[in-house]
Amino acid sequence: LGNPYLNTYQRQSKDMHSPISGLYFERRGVLAALLVAASTIQQVPTASATETSPTEPNLDCLLDLPPIPNDCVRIYLCRHGQTENNRLRLVQGARVDPPINENGEAMARRLGTAFSKLDGKCPQTIMHSTLLRAKQTAQIASKEMGGETIRLETLPSLGEVDFGPMTEGKQVSAVKPAMIETYGRWSAGLIDTRPDGGGDSARDILGRASDALQTLVNAANDSDQNSVVAVSHSTYLRMLLAVLLDMSLAQAATLTLKNGCINVVDFKKDGRSRAVAPKSRIFGGPLSQAPSDFNLTVPRGDVLRVNEDRHLVGLV
Repeated sequence: LGNPYLNTYQRQSKDMHSPISGLYFERRGVLAALLVAASTIQQVPTASATETSPTEPNLDCLLDLPPIPNDCVRIYLCRHGQTENNRLRLVQGARVDPPINENGEAMARRLGTAFSKLDGKCPQTIMHSTLLRAKQTAQIASKEMGGETIRLETLPSLGEVDFGPMTEGKQVSAVKPAMIETYGRWSAGLIDTRPDGGGDSARDILGRASDALQTLVNAANDSDQNSVVAVSHSTYLRMLLAVLLDMSLAQAATLTLKNGCINVVDFKKDGRSRAVAPKSRIFGGPLSQAPSDFNLTVPRGDVLRVNEDRHLVGLV
């Protein structure tokens, strides 16, 4: 199925007969949960330039979205512009804070221009994480959207996943097995697992995502445009989208979310929510090993678009 998290566990299963029997059965359970997750691959509403191979950027890419329903608000979840770490394939989570590079600045300008095309429906608020790359992207985009009329707010709960001291700043290829090991366990419901040396657990991340979504929905409700922009980070956004799409974390890990892309979600104004339970599909369904005390409530959203990147043609 081309899922790197599943494939790694399949390879590891060849030497799962550890003398520590608990580890063997835990890993066997993780593999089973990932197999169940991979057997229910979901379709995702994308609008990526890679599907049509255009030669010019489409700065009107948001104009073909349906109008915001009267009983809904719209959240635009964006990934920050490119950094040198992105270009050089170096891990950057919560502990590494590089600025965006020249290409990333151009992405941020395109991002703002795409929003400006919404005219009277252009969002007037951009929320961003505390990390420099997200803040700079928001600042540059805001200048294209109306300058000083655009409100910029820091929202810490939009921060990237803390991958721990053993991986951050290192080549992705060198630390990928360790990262896959951690993420694979999360995908099977072992949500209290942390990277070697410390870092975020899935429970931490999903809790932050729930808080961020509620804050964003409230902000959009308070705006005349019924919308708000959020600038965040790739792994965090994949996990957030998994919750909204009721998609396995294993599949969400394979979602393409390019630097500067836009994901679009509508939420009901009435505060409608849903619970994510221990046996949720995001953890592999009935074979999930999530602890029974896990309970998460998130606003109920309708994902309209994932990885909109037609405005970025020529930059990615």
